[in-house]
Amino acid sequence: MKKLFILCNVYAPTKDHMDEQLNFLTKFREECLQYLDGNIIIGGDFNAILNPKLDKRGGRPDTRTEYVNNLTNFIEEFDLIDIWRVLNPDLFMFTWRSINPPVQCRLDYFLIPSFLSQSVKKCEIKPSIKTDHSILHIKLEGNFCKQRGKGFWKFNNELLHDKEYVEKVKRAIEEFEETNVNTTDKGLYWDSLKCHIRGITLKYSFERAKQNRERENNLNKKLETLMEQIAENSAREDLEEEIAQVKNELIDINERKTRGDRKSVV
Repeated sequence: MKKLFILCNVYAPTKDHMDEQLNFLTKFREECLQYLDGNIIIGGDFNAILNPKLDKRGGRPDTRTEYVNNLTNFIEEFDLIDIWRVLNPDLFMFTWRSINPPVQCRLDYFLIPSFLSQSVKKCEIKPSIKTDHSILHIKLEGNFCKQRGKGFWKFNNELLHDKEYVEKVKRAIEEFEETNVNTTDKGLYWDSLKCHIRGITLKYSFERAKQNRERENNLNKKLETLMEQIAENSAREDLEEEIAQVKNELIDINERKTRGDRKSVV
């Protein structure tokens, strides 16, 4: 049985533009009315604090604006729930933060129909890099979800700048020449050599990727721990320095992966 899902990515105006916020929400509501028969999943930056007691720390006390009241009414009208808060009713975590002055808020939400809550395996706030917003991640499970395949293997041209890999291939070519000295068919020789190099490359790439994933996972776990600590005490300057250092390491990993993807060939 086919099911229709409507995915909405939201970026609402900031609180400094109240009229634009109200106009945005009015137009967005009109769009959503067209999809009442589907499973609508709305995610993004709403630039609104729904519960100041749980979703904000630091800064001036938050007053409930007309936009927030209208957003609350919109959520009730469409029978939506703030799924992260439902799964974490008492947890202090934030999706946006300012260092100076120290302010932390939860401005980003996944709003889903209440009947879809049983299909949500998890909804998490994860640290991000190169932005002052965190990542909000949701995972759905059900018979409407299909397992994705492995895809295609691609050679990463960044390996050509890896001295260890280059030396390994050179030695492999020398050994191949010694063991196939009697092969007279040049076409067969060339195809066999390429196959041999491909096998070495796959093994080396998988081993290196595993090491890189472990390092990246450890850094992400460390960053998550630091973000949890600073959520409790936003004035810790020592934590800010450590967070910046971990983020810089993750940015370096991300940029190397991006360069590799850009230069890869199938």
